[in-house]
Amino acid sequence: MVSQCQPLVVEEENIMTIQVGLIGNGGIVLASDRRVTAKDLKVGEELVGYAAYIGKLETKIELSQEKNIAISCADNLTFARKVAKQIIAELEADDLADEYSASGAIERIVRVASSEEGKTAQWLIALKCPDWHLLKCILSPCEVVSELGLVTITRQPTGTKEQFNASAIPNAEWDVSCAPCRSWDFAGEITNPAIFWHKYHDEYLSPGRLIPLAAHLILSAHFFNSKGVDGLDIVQCDASGVRLLSTSSITALQKKSRMLNENISEYLFKEEQEYTYAPQKAEV
Repeated sequence: MVSQCQPLVVEEENIMTIQVGLIGNGGIVLASDRRVTAKDLKVGEELVGYAAYIGKLETKIELSQEKNIAISCADNLTFARKVAKQIIAELEADDLADEYSASGAIERIVRVASSEEGKTAQWLIALKCPDWHLLKCILSPCEVVSELGLVTITRQPTGTKEQFNASAIPNAEWDVSCAPCRSWDFAGEITNPAIFWHKYHDEYLSPGRLIPLAAHLILSAHFFNSKGVDGLDIVQCDASGVRLLSTSSITALQKKSRMLNENISEYLFKEEQEYTYAPQKAEV
């Protein structure tokens, strides 16, 4: 029998989250759901079964107001949050000269972390260097196949293939990529139909005006995946720094999102419209 005193260990399911970063005029909006999902539940060292989800909500965003950085964490949440904290702690002023210097520094930090504990993970990173930039970092395994003196590496999950001479193969089982985003990007369950809302994104709007769009996108994702996506956190990054929206603001956004859904339903289905029809062609 499993002791009640042993710690519960959660290994997160890798697709059960959704996060969005929207670049606006003078800053960035970073939004995430809060549902913690699991595929394996352990108490101590004993596996106690499979769980599609657990009813736990917690933040998936790490931030530093001092360094002007906010990082959303997806995939293996415990590992991703640990690495996000390392990124915040280890980034130096010289690394923030521009977005490319920051990308290179973050790749190095993630690569070291993956060599100690390799797990798939994704991060959306809003940081000031010296202007606000949105970066996406992905840690994924490499599939390596050797044949006739050549080594083919398949990058996951994209399936991109690269060939090397056997003597020149990189000594790594994990591929790390970190690059600037030009307008917006997603992490987590990027096949969720709710991502279509990003089509309304306008990068000329201020971050404050983009917040309702980011909120509605995340909250709509719950409709399509109610077990895996739930809750809402939003960070506004602009000239005033890095600020996490309060509970009262989140509640107001949730109400606004529900009203929008109700208005759409009312517009589509309130009453049956009278239609006219094209004339029927005479049958030959």
